[in-house]
Amino acid sequence: MNITEIIPDSVFRFGRNLKNHKMLAAAKKANAAAQRDFLKQPEESGLYEGHRPNRIIVSFTTYPARIDSAYLVADCMLKQTVKPDKLVLYLAESQFPGKHLPDEYEPLRKRGLEIRWCGEDLLAHKKYFYAMQDFPDDIVVTVDDDVIYPHTLIENLYKSYKLQPNAVHATRGHRITIENQHILPYNQWEKDIVDNRPVAGYQYLATGVGGVLYPPHLLPKETFDTKNIRDLAIKADDLWLKVMEIKNGIPTVLTQESFPCYEIAGSQKTALVYDNVGRGLNSKILGELLKRYNLEEKLIKLIHN
Repeated sequence: MNITEIIPDSVFRFGRNLKNHKMLAAAKKANAAAQRDFLKQPEESGLYEGHRPNRIIVSFTTYPARIDSAYLVADCMLKQTVKPDKLVLYLAESQFPGKHLPDEYEPLRKRGLEIRWCGEDLLAHKKYFYAMQDFPDDIVVTVDDDVIYPHTLIENLYKSYKLQPNAVHATRGHRITIENQHILPYNQWEKDIVDNRPVAGYQYLATGVGGVLYPPHLLPKETFDTKNIRDLAIKADDLWLKVMEIKNGIPTVLTQESFPCYEIAGSQKTALVYDNVGRGLNSKILGELLKRYNLEEKLIKLIHN
């Protein structure tokens, strides 16, 4: 047994907090500022009222442990310099008896937030799974429920999309590392690429925490195979989507601008990162996905070419 499999979650959390001490301090300040400004609704706060060739749908999901703070994400999305046409929060009915939500969500609904209830809980997959099927002809931007986003997030992603409309666009990503014709373990990849951007290629993994833009009709129908999602990658939506992108030969673009990832204070107590990264599950999951879809050789060729 690998030692990482028996280390308590508290140890992983302590190590993460120690490593990111300065960023977490900044995150707490950003979180406090966002909470103070929540009730300040500038005139430009809301949804886009014009016309675009493809609408921009911003989609996210959350669960009971984060519902008391995820409203800050919606507030960020309604104050963007490039506004979304729709802002949709997907929630699992089974997790919210009576569909009761904190009071902070009511003013957000009046400003444009739409809440859609899902019969099946697919964890983090809900943020893209339902939106891409509800709005198949539109651009879908996914965001996480535990990050304070800059007001230029959508603008940054949309500018990148207009330059390369047949790619996935992300503000944050990792570089898949290959050595001797083999993909190295996830923990050995180059993380959070910041230099020489923008960059595009098949070697980049878009990470949902930074916000990701998906053009319409880009991913294969297998993306919505709930059985394989549950069997292979229920806790690894980023890796699942990457494999679906490889299947269709879709590159990833890391946008011109990146930004610090300011996590909402206290939101990481139940984060999947402790298992997926700390315990090395990402490498195992990716290996199983590439094997199931027979895509490892294709990915290596795409990266080398």
